This record gives sequence, C-alpha cells and structure tokens, in this order.
Amino acid sequence: MNSGKKRDTRIPRRPLLWLAGALLFILPPLFDGLVPWVPVLLLITISAKFWMEPRGFRLRFLPLKIVLTTAAVIAIFFSYGAIQGIEPGVSLIVVLMSMKILEAHTAREFHFMVMLGWVLCLCGFFLSQDFATAICVMIAFTLLATALVQFYRGSAAPVIWPLPKPCP
Repeated sequence: MNSGKKRDTRIPRRPLLWLAGALLFILPPLFDGLVPWVPVLLLITISAKFWMEPRGFRLRFLPLKIVLTTAAVIAIFFSYGAIQGIEPGVSLIVVLMSMKILEAHTAREFHFMVMLGWVLCLCGFFLSQDFATAICVMIAFTLLATALVQFYRGSAAPVIWPLPKPCP
C-alpha cells in the first residue's frame, strides 16, 4: 500500500561517520604499498562527502563519472606501468570506493560501501602482514560492523542494554 509519502533514502550522518572512521583506519596499511595519490584521493573524497552531504550535492552527472573514472584508471596505469598486479588492483578498488563515496546516497549504496570497506581490509593484509596492519584492519573491521549496526538502529537511543528499573 502506497501512503503517498516519499521515503527519505539518504544515508544518515552517524553511520556515514562510522564508515569514514573505518576508512581512516584502513588507510595506514595502504600508504606503504600504493602510490601516494591513491590514499590521498580517498581522504579528499571522504572530506568532500561531508562537505557535500549537508548541501544535498552528490556526483550525479554520468559523463562526469565516466571521465573521472577513466582519468583515474589512466593515472593508475601511468603510475604502475600496468593494470595487472596487487598494487594496481588495490588502487583500482580504492578509486572505486572514492567514486562511490561521492555518488552514494541510498541504503543500498551504503551497504555496498561497507562491503567494499571489508574488501579493503583484506587488501590491507595483501600489502602488509605486520602486527600494526592487523591492529588497524581489526579496528576498521569493527568500525564497519558498527556502521551497519548504527545504520539499522536509526536514531534510537545509544543504549547497550536496558537499565534495571528501581524497586518501589
């Protein structure tokens, strides 16, 4: 039954903040294995998303998306000399995440970004297998799960468990 009201499909700000926090913890393992502009691009797009979101802006123009993605793929090719390999592949995933952050505005796209965040956690282990990377990735993994919980929780009060009622 259609009530006539248009549903608000925007991504709530709090889950988006948790997602951004997770991506910030994914970045340290990526800085050592990738060319510097790729993680910086992710940082810039996260910042741009928080500037654009309150104003209602997002990347909607399809030709602009195609041009930006093509430019990023060409830049990755020139940075690594190929598109094959671990580093160029992870760079492509980071660029995909950057573009998705700029255009995302629905629940489905938020879920896609969380799943892509988990793929980036795995990619962090591809590039480096030390203890510091493991700590960053585990924190990022936890923050991604928290973002999903927060997304489904909505604007409910942040209570872990209900407090007992006082006896009369």
